[in-house]
Amino acid sequence: MAELNPTVSRREFRDFRAIEQGRMAAGPAGSSNLNAAGENYFRLLRNSELQAMRPLLQAIHDDYQEVLAEWYRLYAYHFGSRKALNERKFIELITPAIKESLEYLLEGKLARYVARARKLGEAFSDQGVHFDEIVLSLHLYEESVATVFPRLWESCAKAFGKLRHIRIVLLTDS
Repeated sequence: MAELNPTVSRREFRDFRAIEQGRMAAGPAGSSNLNAAGENYFRLLRNSELQAMRPLLQAIHDDYQEVLAEWYRLYAYHFGSRKALNERKFIELITPAIKESLEYLLEGKLARYVARARKLGEAFSDQGVHFDEIVLSLHLYEESVATVFPRLWESCAKAFGKLRHIRIVLLTDS
């Protein structure tokens, strides 16, 4: 049970309580239920944090091609000849995943987000992408987002980091 912390607002405290009881909406009012999602992964991320990320999530959704191009550039640079995915395969796997995942987060459809992340994890596995490459690639995704949207990034980097941890669990849980 969450205890009232003087550094936490009453609203955030209610979010903690709602998370514990599995009834917190992560998207637009009442559009999601953590119990309906059947997952505890989102306990790490408060509703207020997910709401604060909405402008950034929407910007990524709207300009995903720019983020994707920067992400692949970093991926190719850091992994070089050791990378498991060529550019065509990277784009083929990531494009639908990024678009759908962002839509699910923006709509508060957490169960679909969870399923989509697991599907991507299975696709990575089928392509022989190693665990370390997946984890480091997620970091490169964050770098790409920070590069393309520096002002929006500054306001929610910590929450985005929490979302990264949720993604890692989901991708590796498939």
